[in-house]
Amino acid sequence: MTEIKEILKMTQMSKASIEKCASFVPKDKWAWRPSETARSAQQSMGHAATSVQMMTKVLKGEKIDFSGMDHGKIRKAEEKQARTFEEGKELLGRSWKEFEETVNRLSAADLKKTVEMPWGRRTYADIVKDTGWELSYIFAQLQYLQTIWGDLEDHFAM
Repeated sequence: MTEIKEILKMTQMSKASIEKCASFVPKDKWAWRPSETARSAQQSMGHAATSVQMMTKVLKGEKIDFSGMDHGKIRKAEEKQARTFEEGKELLGRSWKEFEETVNRLSAADLKKTVEMPWGRRTYADIVKDTGWELSYIFAQLQYLQTIWGDLEDHFAM
């Protein structure tokens, strides 16, 4: 298996872990946040999907203006996209499918291309890795929310 295929597989595990963990969120806790600045499970699902969508655009060579991003507006938009677990899972599934298809079309030369991101210059191969890190981070946020309301089970997907 090529390195990028292995990275894609690990990234898919993070996506599956988000879906599994979110499936255990009680309906009455879906939009709950532990503080005004924290994300709810609802926002986390929307954030996962929009993060994958953004990274897909980057891998397709689309220009994204990262300057002046209003994170408050972004969170509100993410929240509206995942009003229920089912909506969030469907949105993440669609986003993932396009991401996976895009990655699978990249050539070895494409993976070496670079793009400037808010956190520095990254190769396209790095962008695939960064997507996995982002999804892993979102999974951890969901796991933390679960512990707050007493669910101490591990909802990791293999």
